[in-house]
Amino acid sequence: MSKEFALLLLIFSAVTVFGQTQTADIEKAQTYITKAMELKEISFDSAIDNLSKAEHIAVEQNNSEILAEVYFSKAQVLDTYQLYDSSAVFYAKAAPYYLKVKDSITAARCYINIGATQYFYGHYSDAIETYKKASECLKNSDRTDLLSKVYNNLALIYKSQGKYIDAVEEFQLVLQLHELNNNKEGVANVSLNIGTIYWEHNNQFKALEYFEKALDIYESSNDQAGIAYVYNNIGLVYNKLDSIEIALAYYDKALKINYKIEDKIGIGTSILNKAILLDERFSSDTSEVLYREALNIFESEHYFRGIFVCKLNLSKIYSDKGQYAEAVSLIQEAFSIDNIDQPVKYLADGYIILANSYSGLGNFKDANIYYRKYFKLQDSIFNIEVNNKLAELQSKYEYEKAQAQIVIYEQKNKVQALEIEHKEKRIRNTSITLILSVVFIIVLVVLYVQKHRTYLKLVKQNVLIAKSDIENEKQGIITNSVTDSHNTILSDKQKKEFLEMLMDLMNKDKFFMKKQLTINDIAIELKTNRNYLSQLINDYFNTNFNNFINEYRVKEARKLLLTDEYTNYTIEGIGETVGFHSKATFNSAFKKITGVTPSFFRNNSGKV
Repeated sequence: MSKEFALLLLIFSAVTVFGQTQTADIEKAQTYITKAMELKEISFDSAIDNLSKAEHIAVEQNNSEILAEVYFSKAQVLDTYQLYDSSAVFYAKAAPYYLKVKDSITAARCYINIGATQYFYGHYSDAIETYKKASECLKNSDRTDLLSKVYNNLALIYKSQGKYIDAVEEFQLVLQLHELNNNKEGVANVSLNIGTIYWEHNNQFKALEYFEKALDIYESSNDQAGIAYVYNNIGLVYNKLDSIEIALAYYDKALKINYKIEDKIGIGTSILNKAILLDERFSSDTSEVLYREALNIFESEHYFRGIFVCKLNLSKIYSDKGQYAEAVSLIQEAFSIDNIDQPVKYLADGYIILANSYSGLGNFKDANIYYRKYFKLQDSIFNIEVNNKLAELQSKYEYEKAQAQIVIYEQKNKVQALEIEHKEKRIRNTSITLILSVVFIIVLVVLYVQKHRTYLKLVKQNVLIAKSDIENEKQGIITNSVTDSHNTILSDKQKKEFLEMLMDLMNKDKFFMKKQLTINDIAIELKTNRNYLSQLINDYFNTNFNNFINEYRVKEARKLLLTDEYTNYTIEGIGETVGFHSKATFNSAFKKITGVTPSFFRNNSGKV
C-alpha cells in the first residue's frame, strides 16, 4: 500500500512541475513579445530576434494564442519599416490562429492589412476576396469602425477598376455606418469620395449634391480647411460645366481661406486648379506662371502628388512650345517620384509627351519606346471606357425598364381610355431601348476602330524596326542597348571580354535559337560562372535572362515574318525556328515586346 501511495505522489509532483514550467514559458514568451514591441522603432533586428524566441516557445508549447500574437507582432514590426510584402505574409499566418482562438476582430484586422497590400500592388481580385473574409469576421461584431474601413477600401478598389456603380454602392454602406454612429466627419469624407466619383463619371449635378453635403457639415463645425477643400472641388465641377467665372470664384474663395489659415498645400492646390483651367481655355503663358508658383509651394512642403501634377502639366506646355529638352527633363523628374500612386491617365499623358518630345529631338529610338508604352496603356484605358459605357447604358436601360413596369402596373385597373396612353409609353420605351442599343453598337464600333488603328501603328513601327535590323545585319552593324554599371565584382577588362563574347554568341552565332536554352548553356559556352553571367545581364541590359533571350528571339522572329523565304512557315513554325518551345510562349513574348501578336503583325505588315 505504501509503495502505491509513493508512486501516485511522484506522478502528481511531475504533473505539477510540468504545469509550472509551461506557465513560466508562456510568461517568458509574453515578455519577449512586449520587449519586441518596445524595440520595434529602435532596432529592427532586436525586435525580430525577441519575437523569434517567443515563436520558438509557442511552437514547443503548441500555443495558438501566443503564435497568433507573435505573427501579428512580426507583421507590425515589418510595417514600421514599410516592408509591406513581408508583413502581409505574417498577417496571413496570424489570421487562422486568431480564428482558432475565437478572436475574429483581430483576424479581421489581419485581413484588412493584407487587402491593403494586395490593393497597393494592383492585385484587385485577391484584395476583394480578402476584404470579404474581413467582412465575414465582423458580421456579428459591433466594430463599425473596422467594417466601414472594409467597405471604404472595397469602394477604392472598385473605383480603380472603373466599376463606378459598385464603388458608389460600397461608399453608400460606409455613409450609412457613419450616419448611424453620428460620425459627421466620416459622413463629410465619404460624401467627398462619392462626389469625386460622380465628377470623374461626368455626372456633375450629382457630384455637386454630395460636395454641398460635405460643405454643410464643415460649415456647421467651422472647419475652415474642410470648407476650402470643398470650394476647390465645387470649382472643378463648374469648370466641367463650362461656368468659368463661377469656377474661378470658388478657387479664389478657397485660396482666400487657405491664406488665412496658412495652409500652404491648400494654397498650392487652389493655384494649381486655376492654372489648369487657364491652360485648357486661355493662355499657356499665364498658366505656366501659376504652375511654377504652385510647384514652388509643393516642393517646400514636400507634397509629392502636387509636384508630380505640376511637372507633368509644365512638360506639356514646353513640349507644345517646341522646348523638347525641357519637357523631357520635367517629365522624367515627375516619373522619378515613386512614393505616390500615379494614375493610369497621368502615366498615359506623360508617355505621349515623352514620345512627342523625343521625336522632336530626333531621338526616334526613345520616342518609339514611349509610343509603345502609351499605346499599351491606351489599351487599359480603352477597356475601362468600354466598361464605363456598358455600365452607363445598362443603368439607363434598367431605369427605363423599371419605369415601364411601374406604368404597366398602375394601368392594370384603369379604363380602356387610358390604354392608348399605355401603348404610347410602351412604344416610347421600346424606342429608347432601340436608340440606346444603336448608340451602344456605335460606341463599340468606334472604340474598336480606334484600337485597330492603334495596333496598325504598332505594326508600322515594328516593320520599320525589323527592316532596319535586317539592313544592319546585312551591313554587319550590331546595335545593343547596354547600361554602364559598377555593381559587378568583375574587373573592367573581364566585363568587356564577357560582353564581347556574349554579343558575338547572340548576334553572330544566334545562340538564342537553341531550344530549351538555359543560362547554364551560355555560361558553359563562355566558360564562365552562371552567377557572373546573370549579374552581367541584369546590370548591363536591365533585365533578367529569360527576357534577354526572348527579346533576341522576338527580334529574329519579326525579321523572319517579313522575309519571303519564311512565307510558308506557320506562326508556330516561326516560333520554333527562333527557339520558342510552344506557340503560347511565342505569342505571349511577341505581344509583350512588340505590342501585337505574331499573326496580327504578319497579316497587317503589308498594309503599312
